[in-house]
Amino acid sequence: MAKKSKGYLTIKAALEVEGETAGQWTKIAQVRSISGPSESSDQVEITTLDSDTREYIPGLGASGQVTLGLVYDKAARLQLRALKGVEKNYRIVYPDNASTTYPGFVSALSTEMSAPEAAITMSATISLTGEVKDVDLDASGG
Repeated sequence: MAKKSKGYLTIKAALEVEGETAGQWTKIAQVRSISGPSESSDQVEITTLDSDTREYIPGLGASGQVTLGLVYDKAARLQLRALKGVEKNYRIVYPDNASTTYPGFVSALSTEMSAPEAAITMSATISLTGEVKDVDLDASGG
């Protein structure tokens, strides 16, 4: 019998920011979507006249950014505005209690009002400033 695939709904996922006290996390409210972190690595060309094809080695990595889609809420907007330009630790908590943790700062925040009958939404970008780490919260006690 074939093994059944396992999947998760995003309904219990969350984005949190670490407070002034290490290990104390506050949920960012009204989040509808999280995209990222978008990690990448440069490629450095090392092709020589002896090469048969282009050759590359890995270059420096870039942690990239996380993009959020949110439903407008005054408190959530004020929370994100207070985080603009301030480096903090963030974490995405997944429904299976795994997490992705990274340092960064809110580098962009905008509000969208697209139509009279549409919900007011917000978007925010967190620019990462360091290494992305995956942590099992069940194993770490976090």
